[in-house]
Amino acid sequence: MGNVMRMRWGREDRKSQTGTLVALTVAVVVALGTQGCGQGSTTPPASAPAPPPKAATKLPARDAGKGTQKVVYRYDPANKPDPFRPFILLQKKAETAISPLQKYDLGQITLKAVVWGMEQPRAMVEDPTGKGYVIQIGTDIGKNSGKVIKIDDRQVLVRETYVDYTGRETTKDVALKILASDGEEG
Repeated sequence: MGNVMRMRWGREDRKSQTGTLVALTVAVVVALGTQGCGQGSTTPPASAPAPPPKAATKLPARDAGKGTQKVVYRYDPANKPDPFRPFILLQKKAETAISPLQKYDLGQITLKAVVWGMEQPRAMVEDPTGKGYVIQIGTDIGKNSGKVIKIDDRQVLVRETYVDYTGRETTKDVALKILASDGEEG
């Protein structure tokens, strides 16, 4: 007789076949179990149009035996904030050239000098790189659409505008103060 090849199944091969068979059996049982519960699919058929949203109403329903009422609540998302919308909305800025002072946060800009007591007071500020700029009332400054509204003898008042989560604009006044040579406000 010729070369007869005999196949011999080792323990490892039997274990892998048994594991595969058990996994397949479990998958079939789970699939049949979910279909055989008597509950149909939780998703509506694709051809059925979605019903329009209804107002939040409480509908009384009578219990046949006790005479008590059950209250059914339906959620109406109209006039409610979107829970997935960020609290601080980024404003889309127009394609205008921004000044170098609008690239920095107000906390990064230091007030160095003030010339006041005249019709149009001016101040000198310094950015984090050490470059100085002369500003006056109405100058745009800071990342958050800040505008200089007042220049006093030792401070510059800047009004910043934010958009909150409801879409309303909110303003905040920030004071830039001259620091003394030892780093304290003077």
